[in-house]
Amino acid sequence: MLRLSNLTLLLLIFHFLGDYHFQSESMVKEKSLSLKGLLQHGLVHFVLLFILWIFLTLEGEALRALLLLVLFLVHLGLDYLKAKQESWTKLLPFRLKDWHLYLLDQGLHLVSIYLVSEKLISPALGEFELLGLSNFALRWILLIILITKPANISFKTCFEKYQLIPLKQPNQSVFDQPEPGAGAMIGSLERILSALFLFQGQYAAIGLIYTAKSIARYKQIEENKRFAEYYLIGTLYSILFVLVSYYLLLAPGLWFF
Repeated sequence: MLRLSNLTLLLLIFHFLGDYHFQSESMVKEKSLSLKGLLQHGLVHFVLLFILWIFLTLEGEALRALLLLVLFLVHLGLDYLKAKQESWTKLLPFRLKDWHLYLLDQGLHLVSIYLVSEKLISPALGEFELLGLSNFALRWILLIILITKPANISFKTCFEKYQLIPLKQPNQSVFDQPEPGAGAMIGSLERILSALFLFQGQYAAIGLIYTAKSIARYKQIEENKRFAEYYLIGTLYSILFVLVSYYLLLAPGLWFF
């Protein structure tokens, strides 16, 4: 379990909300194409950080609240560099793939949040609470936020070359076609249930989730080898993602950093 202050957990929660849950695909495309889109995305993060700024100011920490402005400007700067990736990546002696840039971008965001909060604000501020939420409650909120939409988008980005393009077959009923977004919803629900079972120590019950999922996809797995491989990659990724997230945020007795 990572040693994270309440403020760091809040900043991480707001980051994943702003970068994933409050950002649609159209906003992502607009952000990479125009300054207007980038500023619209920045406004979302500004509002979220402004909420923290108000509470820090009420706690008499107006000076340290200004560090949130630094964090906001760093976030905008990183997003701008990502939007202009075609310009600066040409200078590199090697080629970066889209998933490389995605992981690099998110990694730099998380490092900047950690350094500003844990090294500059939290040591002098002490324990900070928002609406009376405990450290344990914030860890659960962050975990649920992380293993839903961020996990889905990360899989879609990092394993893009394995994705299948569904083709409508002749005389195929509308009921036989995959429902858009259903796979992402199933993935989110299975990870939430897995996290709950991990917390309760019901490890065997986790297998029932993936058994039920496999039964529902049995026909496709049997008839389509490529789908079977894609399904297995997605399932193993889903298990690994929730295990790593849970043990970093909630596993007792395991402390890192």
